[in-house]
Amino acid sequence: MPTEYKLFQAADLLCTMELVRLKLENNLFSKSEMLFFGNIRDLKKNYLKPLSKKEWVFLCL
Repeated sequence: MPTEYKLFQAADLLCTMELVRLKLENNLFSKSEMLFFGNIRDLKKNYLKPLSKKEWVFLCL
């Protein structure tokens, strides 16, 4: 069903960004990740902060 697929995509995004955050905290960020996200400030501002504000929405689903 399409609704289940969308839920899976949202969960996958949330888990992927959580792994990125953990890698950043433990200084395990790769060069390819840095190229994709830009600098650390942009990563936090454009990806991690907005997702953390919406994280409770994902948990309620």
